[in-house]
Amino acid sequence: MTAAIMYPTEVIDRLIAQYPELVEQAGGDPQFALWLVDVDRRLARRIGLGHRDMPDLAWRDAWESGTTAHDAALDAIDEWRADGDLF
Repeated sequence: MTAAIMYPTEVIDRLIAQYPELVEQAGGDPQFALWLVDVDRRLARRIGLGHRDMPDLAWRDAWESGTTAHDAALDAIDEWRADGDLF
């Protein structure tokens, strides 16, 4: 299984240096951690929340299946709205 996007090494290095806790929270996987940052950025733009602010979803499964951060954010919003957890 591969991620939908592989972030450049220099971006990963900056993430690890500046936010090592994000990598730790992502099970030590810096690519997944950066994908979650991307998801959060997209969620924040649309609904003002991040992935940790809403009910749990299978984020790693989405990443491993190749879902883009954009699509994962939209899927999450749709699911949360359908479940009545969003507005």
